[in-house]
Amino acid sequence: MPAACAIDVLYVELLIDIMHLVDPGDIRTKFVLSRVCAHWRAVALTAPLLWAKIRVATAHDADALPVVLAHAGHVTSLVVSLEAKAMRTRRCPLVILAPLIPRIRCLRIRCSTSTFLPPLLGEELEFPALEQLHVDGPDAAILSGQWPVVDLRAPRLKRLYLSHVAIRPDGWTRLLSTSLRQIYVISCHGGHIGALSTIFAHCPTIQLVVIRQKTWDRSPMRLKYSALRGRAPPSLRHLTISGDEQSIPLAVNSDVDTSTVKRVHVNLREESTSTHDVLRGHVRHFVDELGGDVFSGVDRSRQSLKLRNGRGQSRSIKTLYMTGEALLGVYHDTELPGPFDLWDFSE
Repeated sequence: MPAACAIDVLYVELLIDIMHLVDPGDIRTKFVLSRVCAHWRAVALTAPLLWAKIRVATAHDADALPVVLAHAGHVTSLVVSLEAKAMRTRRCPLVILAPLIPRIRCLRIRCSTSTFLPPLLGEELEFPALEQLHVDGPDAAILSGQWPVVDLRAPRLKRLYLSHVAIRPDGWTRLLSTSLRQIYVISCHGGHIGALSTIFAHCPTIQLVVIRQKTWDRSPMRLKYSALRGRAPPSLRHLTISGDEQSIPLAVNSDVDTSTVKRVHVNLREESTSTHDVLRGHVRHFVDELGGDVFSGVDRSRQSLKLRNGRGQSRSIKTLYMTGEALLGVYHDTELPGPFDLWDFSE
């Protein structure tokens, strides 16, 4: 009898290990492996940890969601990823998973058209356990003007990535939380300079802010650049803002300690624009507003800016030149962090 118990435990552990090694979120793999034998099937359907990570990649995966719903009832923390192909179904996968919304800790949604973004995301619902939200809207939203709306409450949200979606004027105050540490806003309708001010005001522990817009919204809510001075929380370690050359915010805040700044990005929109003139104009103004250093020139290799403080001390900041959108970024860290990994829960 003891030997049989040991074998049973081995089967359970082996099944769980195999499923996690193959793909922790693959629904179809779990169903296939659960058919190895009756014992493994019983384990697969009763072990709640096996359903803690759910990746819905196809319409067939979406069809299996009712079974997931039945066997994930005891899971206290869910990670859900809904891919674009899975969204092309008659019934939205997130609607099927709606009873589990209070338990979803991480949610990633990708959609190819605005009609496939779950309406639930725009109905001011509360996701009480949500810590990571990643929403990729359709790239065509910029041309079509059909922006899927994201409007929800997530009081425990720590990481937020929004791309090609719309945020209502009053939606930022609902979406942002005091626990938010990282935010990416990429080509979103409603990503105006006022949003940056709102982020600073509502997120006292924010560490990373990346806002990249083709053009900044020309709306009455747009603030003067000087209105942002002094609003950046002391926790801010990385800031990137981009847009066209005419509308890029230059003076962001005066509280950033430029002694630790490692890099300034200057991404010019027009190839014919004189680098020297831009540095003497945009970058000089930008650096002057950040602190006491003043711009004094650029080296011959165009790889660094030369700065001089009021005491006559000089230092250099690395620069990067490319064509495309105009981009200014201030970095306290040596490397530019990329979008977070949905499966990575490290701080």
